[in-house]
Amino acid sequence: TEYFELIQDLPVMPGLFRLEDQSYVFDKPNGRIVTQVAFARDVTKTEVASYYNTLLPQLGWSRKGDGDFRRNNEKLSMSFEREDDALRVQFFLSPHP
Repeated sequence: TEYFELIQDLPVMPGLFRLEDQSYVFDKPNGRIVTQVAFARDVTKTEVASYYNTLLPQLGWSRKGDGDFRRNNEKLSMSFEREDDALRVQFFLSPHP
Protein backbone atom coordinates (compact mmCIF):
# COMPACT_ATOMS: atom_id res chain seq x y z
CA THR A 1 0.00 0.00 0.00
CA GLU A 2 1.28 3.44 -0.93
CA TYR A 3 0.74 6.38 1.44
CA PHE A 4 0.80 10.14 1.02
CA GLU A 5 4.08 11.74 2.06
CA LEU A 6 2.72 14.48 4.33
CA ILE A 7 -0.27 12.57 5.75
CA GLN A 8 1.61 9.37 6.43
CA ASP A 9 -1.38 7.30 7.56
CA LEU A 10 -3.55 8.22 4.54
CA PRO A 11 -3.34 5.52 1.85
CA VAL A 12 -3.28 6.51 -1.81
CA MET A 13 -6.21 4.84 -3.55
CA PRO A 14 -5.14 2.54 -6.40
CA GLY A 15 -5.53 4.54 -9.60
CA LEU A 16 -4.61 7.85 -7.93
CA PHE A 17 -1.20 9.39 -8.48
CA ARG A 18 0.34 11.75 -5.92
CA LEU A 19 1.33 15.26 -6.97
CA GLU A 20 3.88 15.99 -4.25
CA ASP A 21 4.98 19.25 -5.90
CA GLN A 22 1.48 20.64 -5.25
CA SER A 23 1.41 19.53 -1.60
CA TYR A 24 2.42 21.55 1.44
CA VAL A 25 2.43 21.56 5.23
CA PHE A 26 2.35 24.36 7.82
CA ASP A 27 2.98 23.65 11.48
CA LYS A 28 0.87 25.84 13.74
CA PRO A 29 0.79 25.99 17.55
CA ASN A 30 -2.64 24.30 17.59
CA GLY A 31 -1.83 21.68 14.92
CA ARG A 32 -0.69 21.22 11.36
CA ILE A 33 -2.26 22.29 8.10
CA VAL A 34 -1.57 19.93 5.22
CA THR A 35 -2.66 19.79 1.60
CA GLN A 36 -2.02 16.65 -0.43
CA VAL A 37 -3.00 16.49 -4.09
CA ALA A 38 -3.52 13.51 -6.37
CA PHE A 39 -4.94 12.96 -9.83
CA ALA A 40 -6.51 10.12 -11.77
CA ARG A 41 -7.39 9.50 -15.38
CA ASP A 42 -9.45 6.32 -15.08
CA VAL A 43 -11.15 6.82 -11.70
CA THR A 44 -14.35 8.75 -11.06
CA LYS A 45 -15.20 11.10 -8.21
CA THR A 46 -17.81 8.58 -7.04
CA GLU A 47 -15.22 5.79 -6.90
CA VAL A 48 -12.75 7.94 -4.93
CA ALA A 49 -15.41 9.12 -2.49
CA SER A 50 -16.67 5.57 -1.98
CA TYR A 51 -13.15 4.26 -1.37
CA TYR A 52 -12.34 6.86 1.30
CA ASN A 53 -15.84 6.76 2.84
CA THR A 54 -15.23 3.04 3.45
CA LEU A 55 -11.53 3.22 4.37
CA LEU A 56 -11.27 6.26 6.64
CA PRO A 57 -13.66 5.00 9.38
CA GLN A 58 -11.45 1.89 9.61
CA LEU A 59 -8.54 4.24 10.38
CA GLY A 60 -10.39 6.02 13.19
CA TRP A 61 -11.95 8.88 11.19
CA SER A 62 -15.63 9.74 11.73
CA ARG A 63 -17.58 10.93 8.71
CA LYS A 64 -19.15 14.33 9.36
CA GLY A 65 -20.49 15.18 5.91
CA ASP A 66 -19.83 14.80 2.23
CA GLY A 67 -16.04 14.55 2.05
CA ASP A 68 -15.50 15.71 5.66
CA PHE A 69 -14.02 13.57 8.43
CA ARG A 70 -12.88 14.13 12.04
CA ARG A 71 -10.35 12.29 14.18
CA ASN A 72 -9.09 13.49 17.53
CA ASN A 73 -8.27 17.18 17.01
CA GLU A 74 -8.03 17.06 13.23
CA LYS A 75 -10.38 17.56 10.29
CA LEU A 76 -9.80 15.94 6.89
CA SER A 77 -11.67 17.24 3.84
CA MET A 78 -11.64 16.05 0.25
CA SER A 79 -12.41 18.17 -2.78
CA PHE A 80 -12.63 17.24 -6.44
CA GLU A 81 -11.99 19.13 -9.64
CA ARG A 82 -12.06 18.05 -13.28
CA GLU A 83 -9.02 19.16 -15.28
CA ASP A 84 -9.23 18.22 -18.95
CA ASP A 85 -9.36 14.42 -18.95
CA ALA A 86 -8.16 13.99 -15.36
CA LEU A 87 -9.72 14.15 -11.91
CA ARG A 88 -7.83 16.28 -9.36
CA VAL A 89 -8.37 15.24 -5.74
CA GLN A 90 -7.26 17.48 -2.88
CA PHE A 91 -7.01 16.32 0.73
CA PHE A 92 -6.92 19.12 3.29
CA LEU A 93 -5.97 18.34 6.90
CA SER A 94 -6.40 21.02 9.56
CA PRO A 95 -6.79 21.40 13.33
CA HIS A 96 -10.31 21.01 14.70
CA PRO A 97 -11.20 21.94 18.27
